[in-house]
Amino acid sequence: MKIIAVNDTNIIIDLFNIGLLDLFFSSDIELHTTDFVLDELTDKEQLKAINSYISAQKLKVKSFSGEELAKLFEFAYSQSSNVSPTDCSVWQYAQENSYTLLTGDGNLRRDAQKNGVTVRGVLFVFDYLTDCGLLSYDLAIAKLKELLSGNIRLPKTACTERLDKWSKMV
Repeated sequence: MKIIAVNDTNIIIDLFNIGLLDLFFSSDIELHTTDFVLDELTDKEQLKAINSYISAQKLKVKSFSGEELAKLFEFAYSQSSNVSPTDCSVWQYAQENSYTLLTGDGNLRRDAQKNGVTVRGVLFVFDYLTDCGLLSYDLAIAKLKELLSGNIRLPKTACTERLDKWSKMV
């Protein structure tokens, strides 16, 4: 079954920062995001990379009409937790289309899951890339360690489990 996923900003930034964005976009996951996410990308190199994936039609970008924006902001303001309009844009887009939501944001993850959205994080990306044979275990170990050194929001236990599992496979 084909995976169709909506990317939140932090997934793009994390994969860019550890040099795995090209590999991610070479997978067979159909990737989407929203124009809100693009607006949060301020690094010129990140934008250049993302624009190349958009041009190559490897990343589809949802732009919102005026009516959709009104609905989105109504949705955002109705949420009890501290999720941003950008968070709500990817959540609502994933929910309305039955897509998987890729995010590292804990509040967004919890709220979207409560509403029936399938939510995955960057560790899913690592698992997928290694399972498909696109990412070797030794490179996965190095890249996950690199990500752990700069990302405090990752689940430490899950990361350690993967590092242990992958090191046995090298």
